[in-house]
Amino acid sequence: MALNKNVPFYLQVVHILRNEIISGKFQPEIPFPSDEEFAARFGVSKDVIRVSLRMLAEEGLIIRIRSKGTFVCDRHNSANLRILLTVCQNPVGIEMLRRGVELGIGKAKYDIIMKKVHPFDLQAEQNCMASVKHNDLAAMIVTPAVELDDSDNRDMYAKYLKYGIPVIAVDHEFTDIPIDIVCFDEYGSMRALAEEVLQSGMNKTAFFTRKMPHRIVRYRNMALKEVAAGLPSDKKRVFETSIQGIDYEPIINDFTQQLENSDFFPDSIITDNNIFAYKLFERFKNTERFKALKVIGCVGDVNIRDEDFNSKLICHYRLYDDFIEPLREILSLRLENRMPIGMSMVRMLKFRRMTASQINSYFDNVLQNDYNKFN
Repeated sequence: MALNKNVPFYLQVVHILRNEIISGKFQPEIPFPSDEEFAARFGVSKDVIRVSLRMLAEEGLIIRIRSKGTFVCDRHNSANLRILLTVCQNPVGIEMLRRGVELGIGKAKYDIIMKKVHPFDLQAEQNCMASVKHNDLAAMIVTPAVELDDSDNRDMYAKYLKYGIPVIAVDHEFTDIPIDIVCFDEYGSMRALAEEVLQSGMNKTAFFTRKMPHRIVRYRNMALKEVAAGLPSDKKRVFETSIQGIDYEPIINDFTQQLENSDFFPDSIITDNNIFAYKLFERFKNTERFKALKVIGCVGDVNIRDEDFNSKLICHYRLYDDFIEPLREILSLRLENRMPIGMSMVRMLKFRRMTASQINSYFDNVLQNDYNKFN
């Protein structure tokens, strides 16, 4: 078995053998393979194997008996069977992530340690990770806390990778550390939404973009600006706010003022978020400026039940149940040691185009905890 040269060999051996012990590959009454056999299997020295086995013994997973050999302990310490899941989604998203982890574990005996963090609170996420000893963990699944300036805890993720612990990041992309990624294609999906709006035959389109370093907003705005750049100047207007943060009211006020000060009367608008789109629609729906409005294009994270708004809506939704299958796949590969530590797996998901009736039905079903039809 080829090990990753960028991660200490003894940590990789510990991780692999720990998961094999937990999965039941080795039986307590049958002696463990010899140091020589493990050294040949992993392509490392016997000294590396001795260090690895000493760590497993300290964890209570194996015991060395003089003149008899090494054996798996009859009862594994439950602390060695933990999977840490940090979550910052809404209740529906949290249950979807739990479902993906449970499917990835399968019949193996792991305890899921779930910690709720605020999506912008880096310190809270650090505290969650530090609350579980690294040698107690089989894997970490993180929905990363990311501040509005785009800072995150990637240094801590990298530290756990060096311990030989798989780290799977959900809903955020990282390109500079080799962690596994399950996230939405924010740029590609936003561009697809904008292009669909333009293909609907509208003549004048207003693009509303937020100026924010946060990666999700940044990727979406990049797509909108690139699509807008391809349109004739008389067919488009890009309104960008310089107001930072997530407080809707001042941003909507800024957009409102910009539009009222312009000579532009759009028949379609595109925003990066359906809450912003709805608040813009509410502000302008009875005004001269929006009397020609026929299409509203946006990305959706929530369900808005407004018939007038939905009658004009083209929306591509980020649906958390799309996380279930790729999370199951990656976690099972990691727990079964079928991918080398330090070699990342990436699964990019597309937003789903759904009508108002479809999204109403979808949310009605998931709120009843009926997940089977969405697996």
